[in-house]
Amino acid sequence: MDYNDFFQRLDGLLDEKKMDEAEQFLIDNMKKAVELEDTQAVLTVITELVGLYRVTGRHEESTMLADRAMAIAQGAGLKGQNYATIVLNAATAYRAAGNYERAKELYEQTAGELKESGCKDAYRYASLYNNISLLYSETGEYERAKDELFKALEIIRKLPDCEVEEATTYVNLSLLYIRSGEYADAENNLMKAFAIFERDKGRKYKDAHYGAALSAYGDLNLKKGEYSKAVEAYEEALSELARSYGYNNSAYRATCENCIEAYKNLADTDRTADADAIARRIGELNNKLEKLCCDAGEGVISGLVLAREYYEVYVKDMLHREFPEYETRIAAGLAGYGSECFGFDDELSRDHDFGPSVCLWVDDTVYEEIGDKLAKEYDKLPKRFFGFAARVETKNGHGRVGVIRISDFLREHIDTDKVPERDDIAAWAAISEEQAAAAVNGEIFRDDEGLITEARQQLAEFYPDRLWYAKMAEAAVKIAQYGQYNYGRCMKRQDYVAASLAYAGFMQEVIRLCFLIYREYMPYYKWSYRALTAMAERRQEPVLHRICDGLKKLSELDCHDEKRVSENIESICAELVRLLNMQSLSGSVDTYMETQGYAIMQGCENIQNSSDDGKRELIESIVSIEWEMFQETKNEGGRADCQNNYNTFTLMRRSQFMAWNEELLRSYLADLREGERSGRNLVTEKYARMMQSTAPLEYEKFKDSLEAIDDERRTIAEQVIAIQVGWLEEFVAEYPALAGQIRYIHTSEDTPYDTSAETYLRGELDTYSKDTFILYCRYVIGLYKEGKNLNKMIMENTVLQYGYKSLDDAQKRMENIQ
Repeated sequence: MDYNDFFQRLDGLLDEKKMDEAEQFLIDNMKKAVELEDTQAVLTVITELVGLYRVTGRHEESTMLADRAMAIAQGAGLKGQNYATIVLNAATAYRAAGNYERAKELYEQTAGELKESGCKDAYRYASLYNNISLLYSETGEYERAKDELFKALEIIRKLPDCEVEEATTYVNLSLLYIRSGEYADAENNLMKAFAIFERDKGRKYKDAHYGAALSAYGDLNLKKGEYSKAVEAYEEALSELARSYGYNNSAYRATCENCIEAYKNLADTDRTADADAIARRIGELNNKLEKLCCDAGEGVISGLVLAREYYEVYVKDMLHREFPEYETRIAAGLAGYGSECFGFDDELSRDHDFGPSVCLWVDDTVYEEIGDKLAKEYDKLPKRFFGFAARVETKNGHGRVGVIRISDFLREHIDTDKVPERDDIAAWAAISEEQAAAAVNGEIFRDDEGLITEARQQLAEFYPDRLWYAKMAEAAVKIAQYGQYNYGRCMKRQDYVAASLAYAGFMQEVIRLCFLIYREYMPYYKWSYRALTAMAERRQEPVLHRICDGLKKLSELDCHDEKRVSENIESICAELVRLLNMQSLSGSVDTYMETQGYAIMQGCENIQNSSDDGKRELIESIVSIEWEMFQETKNEGGRADCQNNYNTFTLMRRSQFMAWNEELLRSYLADLREGERSGRNLVTEKYARMMQSTAPLEYEKFKDSLEAIDDERRTIAEQVIAIQVGWLEEFVAEYPALAGQIRYIHTSEDTPYDTSAETYLRGELDTYSKDTFILYCRYVIGLYKEGKNLNKMIMENTVLQYGYKSLDDAQKRMENIQ
């Protein structure tokens, strides 16, 4: 074996943090050494493998190989310093595995071998003392641990080229001082370690021990109660540790757990901290512990998770290091064609166009300036990561990851370099649903300037209404043609090939219509049913679940069984009609889908000819249903006076809905109609939810009967509520005389008899369906960005209905009255 070449290549792989490639390199060399019966080479390679498995948390393999190395050395008659090194390596492996008794025996054996051999090599003794110190530290014998470290430090300081060892000793000392509460001494030692690591700025990555130093600094600040500093240190440590050793090791797990604790303490103690962002990050870290810090490896994590971790560990650092001036102008993520972008990857799909990779999107200007250099730096990154081999790219998969012009990405997916304007119906019609689905899938990890995010959001707004209605009508008619008409006729002709085509066409168009109804793009046919079941689960929509079940049952039937197939087709069509009715997209209850197609087209014509009359009809339908629900609402103290005041109720509700757009009105009307169908009274529920603030004791009695609101939706709702509370405060400041005509603004002002506008809005938002909630939030945020005030718009509608000329006119008249 050429030892210089061996260690040069191994060090190169380890410096690049290519742990998987380093393992394979060592295994290959061990096989060669065994074949050549080169005992020294075998021991050299095994020693390196023991260390690699130890730091990556593979303790069973590490200790097994350590025992094998000692057996080979003994069989070869190896003694003295060289044998002591092998025993020391084994002792450290057992210590890392938590077998302290065996480790102690081996450390004592190492000391005996060195002494007996008359060893004068100071470095060997320093290494022994450092490792014995770790043993004492882990068994709680802290003073003995310090003594061993001081002995090691005294030696290391005098040795040349041992700066990393010196820094590591300072880190180990700091951990002991932290445990004993001697924080000043701990910080002093850590600063010495960091000073050494800072001399290493020229290297691509700092020494692997740097991550341990950062983790120790996090521990120190966590103990001192300086949680912001602790979080910062832990986050950097996680990146360093993942890059050096991967995820499935005790160091990464412990740092991750400590980081979570620091975040929790930060949220509890710092009122200025972003509680929502902290909660999201804690969730991400818990997800890492569950899915990454485990033995399952490849079988557990998805391609999207793999891409995000690859970005966090390698790509982000490369962008910051090599392109600091462009860092904010480069968007990173994973999106496009490929099962992993949809979250549907599995073992079968990972044999091609899969592996550690991300998309780096840039505009044309940045591409011209640094595109080639950026691509070269990206290509230098490790190809293997977290147990996954390098990406095997097919011809079709070329160009899907790496550096991509945003204009090229859009051309690849929607055949144009920018998202069309909303009124360019012809351009939108040219965009296929499966292409658009691939353009908006996946995840964006970073996009400071909204480079790709804006285009994806524009595309996610879906087809303009005229085209949307036309596509739904087309799908409905095709469902009738394929399933309700041609399938049976083909069977009667015994044209089974044509019947099979109709059978398949029916299923595809059913799935397509479901996606169209919910304004989502249907992906490539191979993933369309899986995506539909995911959408049904995400939306928690029983009708969608029944359609999915019907399609599954249909796929399991013999397509020659005409009677059962036709019955199942009709059952699915009945559910589709129910879905269209619920979403106010059709008023027809006819289960023949061609009739539904015509009904949808009528809706399309109504959109094209939309007028104030159409909007007024929507509003009146909403107000009418709400009034009926309000009449059925039972109050604990008896019937409320306002339940007898039809005119005031309808005027106030009408004022609100006049400020909404038609899309939002149609969605809320669908909520109300579904409530009528299912026996759910949205008005009663709204008042029940308000009691959480106005009558908390009573609320506790029935709160479990209300549908739970998840944390993500609650967070978004509170942000929207905050905007509207701000609008109300602005309105009161501008029109103080009208303030007496509205509710109190803040929840803090609630009483058992008076409900604030904030509490009322919170209760109402919680009754909206997911679709209506999303539309409402999008509408409010849109108005906010335009500098408009929704509450002012509503109040203006109110005063106009009362006969005032304007808000200013109402303000003046109220001032005169007062």
